[in-house]
Amino acid sequence: MYPLEHTDLKDIWLEEKPIFLLNTALLPIRQVIRQIQKDNVRGNLPIEIWCMIVNEYMKSCKPDYKSVQPISITSSPGKQVIHCRGVDVDMERFEDEANVIEVDKWLEFPGLYEDSNRDTVSDTATLYDIVFLESSTSALRMPKCLFSRVSVPDVIAFLLGGECWLCEKERGICPGCTGWFAQKFDAFMDCGVSLACPLCMGLEFMAIDEEYQEKYYRTEPPSEEEAARDKRFRNRLIELGYLQQWEAL
Repeated sequence: MYPLEHTDLKDIWLEEKPIFLLNTALLPIRQVIRQIQKDNVRGNLPIEIWCMIVNEYMKSCKPDYKSVQPISITSSPGKQVIHCRGVDVDMERFEDEANVIEVDKWLEFPGLYEDSNRDTVSDTATLYDIVFLESSTSALRMPKCLFSRVSVPDVIAFLLGGECWLCEKERGICPGCTGWFAQKFDAFMDCGVSLACPLCMGLEFMAIDEEYQEKYYRTEPPSEEEAARDKRFRNRLIELGYLQQWEAL
């Protein structure tokens, strides 16, 4: 998924009605930062101390993601506000590759599927106003909290608690031991390898890992390629929130 900046906001979203993910845990600290930037309200603390306070908050903050849809965008000198409604997304079980691809498209353009009964969106009656400052000379920056380009792995990681029926939260599968389920995701290989799960790690990521596994199925990979694969896997786990930066060191 992609963190949104003020330069990304566009009115076409009001027609396409994409599903965004909003980390609501960051809204309070964003409000504090906004007040500091707007009113220069710092008390007796220098900006460097405020930066340290925000950094410590970010380290201890437990993410709380909600699915939202944009309903309007307002602009005023120096800032833009995107107004979103909280939604509950009722989706089918991600049962095969075709279904995952369809859901990915639907998450980006649900407005095109309004006449379809396949997926539904229900209003949670919760409204969110996310403020984007167009520029700031302060060293204190707004943490990014709103994300677009949401995919099925993002939904699994951030809305479903990482629950994955295919790998059972292992993030990898033995493609020959899944009772033919791997074939539904074009991930079938012989046994004896740990292939990136095509469902919770992503179809494209799995395809890259599958190419690596097939290349070195009967031979030892060069140490640099093995290290590159490990790094790629760790980075994906970090991206999806399954692994913290410091845990990967």
